[in-house]
Amino acid sequence: MLDIEVYHDYFFLGLKRWEDGKRRSFEMSTQKDIGRGRDDARKFLHQYQIVTYNGMGYDLPLVFYWLNGANNEELKRASDRIINGNVRWWEVEDMLGIRIPWKVKQNHIDLIEPQPNPFASLKLLNARLHGKRLQDLPFDPAEIPTHAQMDELSDYCLISDLDATENAFNALQEPLDLRRKVGQQIGVNVMSKSDTQMGLAIIKKRVEDRLGRKVYKPKIQPGLTFKYKAPSYIKFKDPKLREMLRKIQVHDFVVKEDGKVELPIWLAGTKKKPIHQIINGRSYQMGIGGLHSCEKNRKVESDNQYALCDFDVGSYYPSIILSLGLYPKATGPVFLEVYGGVKSDRMKAKRAGDKVVDKSMKISLNGAFGSFGSKWSFVYAPHLLIATTLTGQLALMMLIERSENIGVPVCSANTDGVVLMIPRDKWDGLDKDRARPSQLADLIEQWERDTQFAMEGTEYSALYNQSVNSYFAI
Repeated sequence: MLDIEVYHDYFFLGLKRWEDGKRRSFEMSTQKDIGRGRDDARKFLHQYQIVTYNGMGYDLPLVFYWLNGANNEELKRASDRIINGNVRWWEVEDMLGIRIPWKVKQNHIDLIEPQPNPFASLKLLNARLHGKRLQDLPFDPAEIPTHAQMDELSDYCLISDLDATENAFNALQEPLDLRRKVGQQIGVNVMSKSDTQMGLAIIKKRVEDRLGRKVYKPKIQPGLTFKYKAPSYIKFKDPKLREMLRKIQVHDFVVKEDGKVELPIWLAGTKKKPIHQIINGRSYQMGIGGLHSCEKNRKVESDNQYALCDFDVGSYYPSIILSLGLYPKATGPVFLEVYGGVKSDRMKAKRAGDKVVDKSMKISLNGAFGSFGSKWSFVYAPHLLIATTLTGQLALMMLIERSENIGVPVCSANTDGVVLMIPRDKWDGLDKDRARPSQLADLIEQWERDTQFAMEGTEYSALYNQSVNSYFAI
């Protein structure tokens, strides 16, 4: 485990060996002369696998800046530039004029992306993992520490932060093992990648193998406008829903400065004042992430009159991408071959009980869709993101309207499925995840034929909601 602290007149490098807990430190400050410490530190970095939290963009570059001879003030200026300038990890080496050896990079695990919460700090993770010592940075980074404060900072780094890093590392063994196996399969190091990044690495490798060349992120200028065209099967009976569909298709969507695209205010509203679509008296909100109903603080239970069943579309957004033939500019149509192959591989692995392939392929499918909206990705294509998510929402609203029209109330709706309160005379239960012949089964199957999607049912005895995204289903 590796962590550093950088202040005026003070640089500290702490190391903790995972196998036996032995610690080693290096300090360059007004109270300590590092001497030959740089040579010893360099040996550690080449000998061991290094584990950090945010080490790719901060700790490792500054360590090698120090190894190349940087003094305390140079290190402090570099640290401030990285933090205050929000310098990306792939830009730091050029900024500092250094190169981290390839062997060290390949043998380094940065935990900040593999951990599942993109907004969590190491301190928060350590608290959630019941870390024995929870301590924030003792002094403002702008201070010039006294020798006594330097000793406190050294203890903070060597004990508190390194133990927290180890705590996170131990908790992440399962996702790290998945990355180890995926890396072996595709010949690409994905140990420090998030789920989305790992999934994209799988797709990118397959695309590049098919094309016989590298693919790069496209250049899409802010201000680009485009329109959404709904597939022909999207149809509504309610005049208000038909008018909404018409307005969506004549609207000019605009790529903003940050590369993102938003739904128009008249459709989705704002965070403080959302716009709701009303279907048979029930409210639904549209958004870039998907459709959702608006229930909160509620319980719903099945009884002699109603059955409670959740119907979800299997691989909803991936199915939309494939059915509409959507592919990003950087890859061309070969993306659809690869993406379809990933989906097929996942289904085979699921049937065979191969959890590693099943999970990695699922991550690939979902990661590609999400990255349509990321200007840093090689699959960046904001018009495809809108095409996918709007089609998903409109198709689900079409199912909701049909269900309400035959007297089956919608209890909840969220992104890729609905929970229905089904009158017992329209329902004969499930055969595995398929509805047995009944009026409700006819409704589901007709929607599946129209859209070419496949639904999976799960019967509930009760549903307890705090909100649409926070609930217990029994």
